[in-house]
Amino acid sequence: MRKFVVFDTGTGGRLFAEELRRVFPRDEVMEVIDEANSPYGEKSAEEIRELTEAALIGCIKDDASIIVLACNTATAVCIDYLRAKYPERIFVGFEPMLKPAAAMTKTGKIIVLATPATERSEKYQELKHRYCEGVEVMEPDCSEWAAKIDAGAMREEDVLNTLLPYLKLDGDVVVLACTHYVAVKGVIEDLASQATVIAPFDAVIRHIKKDVLYENED
Repeated sequence: MRKFVVFDTGTGGRLFAEELRRVFPRDEVMEVIDEANSPYGEKSAEEIRELTEAALIGCIKDDASIIVLACNTATAVCIDYLRAKYPERIFVGFEPMLKPAAAMTKTGKIIVLATPATERSEKYQELKHRYCEGVEVMEPDCSEWAAKIDAGAMREEDVLNTLLPYLKLDGDVVVLACTHYVAVKGVIEDLASQATVIAPFDAVIRHIKKDVLYENED
């Protein structure tokens, strides 16, 4: 039996853990949720690295088979650091789906919903540089979304006020670059009916099945 550890700061991680349990019903799925320090989106890179490592150190020293950073911010800031420091562990991350979004857009304009820390990260900037040449990447201010979603205080009006100006600019692909935002995916799809909304859950599951588990078979 494999042991998955899902790390996040709240709602998104719990949702992804539920999906893992559905897909891998015979395996153990453990949640490590750092609610005390949520949200990570406004914190410095150094603080995010320290908090993520501190939250996961017990699992790293234990027998966790696969550690999933179900947090785009933590992935963007510190997955390379964790892989280098703990090469004996398998880390799977969540990255903004800029490559498929750039390939899908018909208008040449995509909307990326991400935290400020994700947007500032080298990894995110590298993805933009690599895949979004000739594509306009619009980045609404979603800095309050994660906290509101965790508190159950996110309203349809909040989503509409954030997205509408960018939808009017012909953004036709919406990238959910924070796992928390999957909780309001249905609301976004209803409000942005002319756009395609993409979230990472299915892609990460496919990656685990096709690449991670295959590469680590006995």
